[in-house]
Amino acid sequence: MDFSKRFILIFMLIFPVFFNIDCIAKNSSKAGAVQAITSVDQFNTIIENSGNQLIAFHLYADWCMPCRVLEPLLTEIAQENQNKIVIYKVDTDALPQIAEAFGVTGIPFVVFIKNQKAIYAMMGVQPKETYLRIIETYADTTSHEEKKPDEKKIKGLKVIKYRRHQIITDLIM
Repeated sequence: MDFSKRFILIFMLIFPVFFNIDCIAKNSSKAGAVQAITSVDQFNTIIENSGNQLIAFHLYADWCMPCRVLEPLLTEIAQENQNKIVIYKVDTDALPQIAEAFGVTGIPFVVFIKNQKAIYAMMGVQPKETYLRIIETYADTTSHEEKKPDEKKIKGLKVIKYRRHQIITDLIM
């Protein structure tokens, strides 16, 4: 076998190895990134298996400019708070039934869910501190019990108890 044939053979054997290593490195760097929901079944499975984990769904559309502005902010928040929250994104054009289930009237729309219940929702682009305040309020990494209202102001939110449900009132800026 001459040199050029050997070189081509070696290149064909080694190139896929380097290509796969490169793909693995790129995928591992996405830890904590916002994950895309591609089906209603996937959405239902995520909610059913979330348990006490705080999760959020960013409902968006590709044509929506505010959604494009919000996406890198949510990615940054997801990466910085990997132990507190998992954030998913849902394309409302591809999965309109999910938007309908939340009663979405405008996008971007972010809904926070814990213990299979929607606990907070926001429409539009908000400052990073607003998202972080909600995460700090509801993400409980120390125990598996649901946080109970204590009727005190928590970082600008006054939480009151009403028939065993948590209600947020008096948003103070």
